[in-house]
Amino acid sequence: MNLKKCLVKLRQSHPVLILMIGIIIIGAWLSRTGVTAQESVAAEDLKGLQYRLVGPAWGGRITRVSGVAGKPIFYATTAGGGVWKSSDHGVTWQSIWDGQEISSIGSIAVAPSDPNVVYVGSGEANIRGNVAAGNGIYKSVDAGKTWQHVWKQEGQIGTMVVHPSNPEIAFAAVLGHAFGPNAERG
Repeated sequence: MNLKKCLVKLRQSHPVLILMIGIIIIGAWLSRTGVTAQESVAAEDLKGLQYRLVGPAWGGRITRVSGVAGKPIFYATTAGGGVWKSSDHGVTWQSIWDGQEISSIGSIAVAPSDPNVVYVGSGEANIRGNVAAGNGIYKSVDAGKTWQHVWKQEGQIGTMVVHPSNPEIAFAAVLGHAFGPNAERG
């Protein structure tokens, strides 16, 4: 068998091995040329950085994030700590979910046509042995100041998307109950 046929057979039977070999070869070449990822970062550029806690200490895992295009506004949802908002590029965060009846959040979506409209799907959908079920979808029309429970359904909602031009239409990927078949999935 010639080398070309051998390489084709190897690529078909072990694609991950071929990828790893390619990465090693490229890494070796870059190290010989002296190119590094850190070259463009000067020490003075980093002197103002400090280690800090980002997000809630008791909220658990961040499940999803979303932002407002062209603005310093970001939202983060957590497995057990509700919804958090930053209006300063993530430097500080405030809970905008206090007082709601559920704390496990699986998804969030900001309407592209109206950034005041925010949808939240409850129930963490990163399935593990200790996920908490949600109770449906919530909607805010004032950028998270107040919330309305617009769809009631026990289970998990992993992803939401708002229609690009109509903030009254949102789509949700609904897992339903996390463990076992159920009619709510879809």
